[in-house]
Amino acid sequence: MGTVAIIGPGAMGCLFGAFLARAGHRVWMIDHHAERVDRLRSTGLAVEQDTDNFQVSVNVTTDPSTFPIQT
Repeated sequence: MGTVAIIGPGAMGCLFGAFLARAGHRVWMIDHHAERVDRLRSTGLAVEQDTDNFQVSVNVTTDPSTFPIQT
């Protein structure tokens, strides 16, 4: 699977990131809020639906230069 970068893990970014991570993609989130980065690192992303609940871990950083660029 591929690597995906999401810039700005708000509500929609986290939702898409969670589903992409569950599908097997390597997900990186880039955010300028250090507190949110720390929280996502420690708790991951949780999705609660009527029929399915799941939690996934994602890579998250405040420094875009740490994102693994493939050439």
